[in-house]
Amino acid sequence: MTVPTEDEAAELLVVSRVVGPHWFEPQERPTTVGGLLTLFDSVAEAGGGYLEIRFAGGDYPVLTIALRHQRAVLQRFAGPDQLDVMQGDGCLPPGGQFDVPVMGEDVSFDSELVITGALARAVLSEFAAGIPLDRVGTWNRL
Repeated sequence: MTVPTEDEAAELLVVSRVVGPHWFEPQERPTTVGGLLTLFDSVAEAGGGYLEIRFAGGDYPVLTIALRHQRAVLQRFAGPDQLDVMQGDGCLPPGGQFDVPVMGEDVSFDSELVITGALARAVLSEFAAGIPLDRVGTWNRL
């Protein structure tokens, strides 16, 4: 895989914001790496949302980010039957649940699978730069 620059296009799959129940973009739209990070920042500042990201020219991998109140759950689809979730970073105490928006609906995840928004942004940046996700965290097969 060729590492894209800030000006090259990655293709953004889905974006949904929690604060606007009618704000949902179900169609893929192209964006640059810089545009993707700006979009993430906008969603985070709005209180949360959901993003699916993949590179143009291939169906996989897909990175999904479900974000609420500067906490996030990241999932990786490495193939049609391969779903992994990133291990949490300890930002929440173990044994609890945390709800995040996934395509407009709240989904509850174990608190041990939650990371900070800052780490989510860093992982997104690495993914957009073409760095394999196995290098940026521990992933658990679901």
